[in-house]
Amino acid sequence: MPIPWSPPRCVSSWRTCGSAPIVLTRPPPMARRDSRRLSRACSRSIWPKSLEPRRLRSNRPTRRWMHTASSSPPRARKAIWESSSITWRWVRANLGGPTTPSTRYARPSLSSRAHAAGVIRYLFWNFKGARADFDAYLTEFPDGDQAVEARYYRALSSLARDTTTQLLQLASDVPDDDFAPMALLEAGKAQEELGNYASAAGIYDGLVATYPTRDAGMAGAFRRGLDHFMLGDSDGALSTWNAVLGRDPEPAVRAQALYWSGKVLDARGDSSSAREKYQSAAAVRPVDYYVMRAQVALGPPPSSADVDPAASQPSDEADLAHWFAGNGLDLTAGSQVASQDPAFIRATALVQHGLFKQANWEYEIFLTTYADKPDRLYWLAARFGEMGLSNAELKLGTAALDGATAGGQVSVLDVPPALARVASPLAFPDLVASAATQRGLDPLLFMSLMQGERPHPDHPPDG
Repeated sequence: MPIPWSPPRCVSSWRTCGSAPIVLTRPPPMARRDSRRLSRACSRSIWPKSLEPRRLRSNRPTRRWMHTASSSPPRARKAIWESSSITWRWVRANLGGPTTPSTRYARPSLSSRAHAAGVIRYLFWNFKGARADFDAYLTEFPDGDQAVEARYYRALSSLARDTTTQLLQLASDVPDDDFAPMALLEAGKAQEELGNYASAAGIYDGLVATYPTRDAGMAGAFRRGLDHFMLGDSDGALSTWNAVLGRDPEPAVRAQALYWSGKVLDARGDSSSAREKYQSAAAVRPVDYYVMRAQVALGPPPSSADVDPAASQPSDEADLAHWFAGNGLDLTAGSQVASQDPAFIRATALVQHGLFKQANWEYEIFLTTYADKPDRLYWLAARFGEMGLSNAELKLGTAALDGATAGGQVSVLDVPPALARVASPLAFPDLVASAATQRGLDPLLFMSLMQGERPHPDHPPDG
């Protein structure tokens, strides 16, 4: 079943679901000559920030659509942005820019349509339809400008046993293309999916030898260590990860290698060396998943069995105020400023009149006006949560947490509970807690699983 999605205006004439070839039935609005119509089309589209008309940047329809895109499930969100990017690239390549006057009836070429269709279907997990589109493109344009990319995505749309063969051939045919190292990386992953870890390690050997400095080469070097570990060769795994660490990788790869080195050493009974690896991983910045995994390995957080995630204690906010003060922020003064903000006053009035959906929109302006004021963002998130506007609480709380942690320079495990609470709110606790209990899940974990599928609705019936 296709993922429900309301596409941006610039691709609204494309049929994005099913396996039939995509057909552009009318010129895209950005190809129209009339600049006024163009501006109206822009307000319903996603444009590159550097090219978006300045007066449209605060346009509410645009901001709401971008909010929808950013709040969608990860796979759908990626498809939205990718499809919009594909359309924009076609406009720039074929129309010469959005204001070209003589392109009213211009249409994309067959090659552009077929390739874009395949990518969109792939991103929406319609692999059969994607293969059909890529095959059609490659049959008609075997040496086209996007032939390499089409072959790459065509391989990723295939079964794992076919993916490796196609990607290895692609890397062999175009070794100097940017897709070659990515093809080798994905070929190795396909072998891992089939349980062929020795074969995957061999592919990664070639990847690292040929493209040692590429991002795919670094990722392949790390995964080669995992393959050795899965084959029972812990010495080979540690040696591989030590080699990766010796090449000064980016923080995410460094944290991965350190954490898994710690796990292997722990499994071998060398707890002292394992702890050193965990400590090194926990010190990596910016903080990501493996940094927090290392922190948990060093000191597991207390059980949440007796914690009520739906209620915040006064002492929690007092602790947060003290923590903010230690970082040069004043929660009391910030709350006084935020409480007088016209947007907050409007939201409060709208809630009093039962207009929850409209009130939920008012938080958007705070993400800009208070982008560098996490104390005010926290206070607003907490107040929106008290009004039952969980989606606004989530967005404001996430922004407050990001600002307070300096974009990952401070671990979220080290912030006060009150700030973490608004960044991961338990919306509609009366509904969620009982459902989580029936399934034997922690309420916050249950909410996180649902949050990964869609943003919090404006009120319970929408859920």
